[in-house]
Amino acid sequence: MRMSKELFLRLALISRNQYPNEACGILLGNSETSRVDTVCEPRNIFKTADEFEIDSLAYLKIEKCAEKNGKDVVGIFHSHPDAAAVPSEMDKQYMIPGLNYFISSVDCTGMKQLKAYTRKATDGEVIELEYKVG
Repeated sequence: MRMSKELFLRLALISRNQYPNEACGILLGNSETSRVDTVCEPRNIFKTADEFEIDSLAYLKIEKCAEKNGKDVVGIFHSHPDAAAVPSEMDKQYMIPGLNYFISSVDCTGMKQLKAYTRKATDGEVIELEYKVG
């Protein structure tokens, strides 16, 4: 996985701006090259510090727009306010196998860490992914 420095900074800004609530986003790019180049920001239906949900209609609209523009949905982004950038048990339960999940750890001063994960389709194991900024 690869993203630009601008996109990395955008995820940090989104995380900080939504604090103390969880931020969320849909990541678009090219799944063949594993490049993430856009984040769409549907609202978090729950607006809480410990869970998020993206409206299914908003997701479908973003997916259709991405397709029209030759992009793929390559991942989901969300923040963990005042918590580690690791998937919670609920996160693991709802991860779609093969999709990438970026989780930021954020506090009142800003984003502390950004990690990426995926869930294997074969056994459901959640593994951390490497990603590069630049």
